[in-house]
Amino acid sequence: MRPPGLVEPNHRILVIDDNTAIHDDLRKILLGEVKTQENLREDEELLFGTEAVPAIEFEIDSAYQGQEGLAKLEEALAKGRPYALAFVDVRMPPGWDGVETITHLWKADPNLQVVVCTAYSDYSWNDIQRRLGQSENMLILKKPFDNIEVIQLAHALTRKWLLNGQAMARLEDLDRMVAQRPNCRRPTRGSRGSSRKRRRPRRPSARCSSRVPSASRCRTCRGVTWT
Repeated sequence: MRPPGLVEPNHRILVIDDNTAIHDDLRKILLGEVKTQENLREDEELLFGTEAVPAIEFEIDSAYQGQEGLAKLEEALAKGRPYALAFVDVRMPPGWDGVETITHLWKADPNLQVVVCTAYSDYSWNDIQRRLGQSENMLILKKPFDNIEVIQLAHALTRKWLLNGQAMARLEDLDRMVAQRPNCRRPTRGSRGSSRKRRRPRRPSARCSSRVPSASRCRTCRGVTWT
């Protein structure tokens, strides 16, 4: 059973980092980008008289330790308002590190998209992959990160979360339709062969000319003719 609201657009983001400055930077990048889009939209409408695409507004919540982030995630799931994306720092002393935090987050919500924020001195990609396994719901963001990278990741991964939810919903609908169809009995090959009546081989008809040609000698020319 899919969670409520899984097929609806979702731009809720959870930031889990022990550094307050990282929270402030991500808010400035993502929420400030919305204000910039709104200003550009007004300029386009004024200059070109066209209606621009509405800007996407992200909703960002903060947690400063892994345990706190898990609690916020579980609370959001209980309210039927799951997060689509989480930015998780790798090193968050003294509690869980980022890898252990992601493990707990995915146990609670396997659909969550995750961006791992890591520096060059932290875990390598092989270490992260060895502990978390191969997952298509995770991307790496190296520190110091670029604003454009953060904006692209937020847009792409929240969109991916929506598409995954829609695909899951379609599969569940197909399974439900198949389950509701009446069961049709289809004979197996063995039963089909045994139910058929064995046909007797046809006897040759009396009218059928099954005679073998025979040779006879002509009385006049003494030649041989075939009849």
